[in-house]
Amino acid sequence: MEGLFGYLDMAYNHEERCVGTYDKDGVFVDTSLVTDAHKPYETGIEHPLYNDGVMIIVEYYDTKEDAAEGHERWVKLLTSKELPSQIVDVSSCMAMNLIRGLDGEQVYERQ
Repeated sequence: MEGLFGYLDMAYNHEERCVGTYDKDGVFVDTSLVTDAHKPYETGIEHPLYNDGVMIIVEYYDTKEDAAEGHERWVKLLTSKELPSQIVDVSSCMAMNLIRGLDGEQVYERQ
């Protein structure tokens, strides 16, 4: 159920949908099956140096295998000494698209 309320299908079942979760030293990377986006899997990150540590959706995937590879790539990137200078929020959920319609693309510079 993609759309404004597609996230309701994801309540209380994260363990079933989870592809991978990393949570250490203020870095959180979660990759899961989702129902509110244009592709079935997404990776979201939280890092204290981007967006004040608030969740950013960074990548979408068509398959669980691609999602697992993407998850590991984001963990490696965000735990390296060479952090990117910026991260783009690629969220395609309808709620985020409404926000972007008002504010434009969301790009978060490293703080």
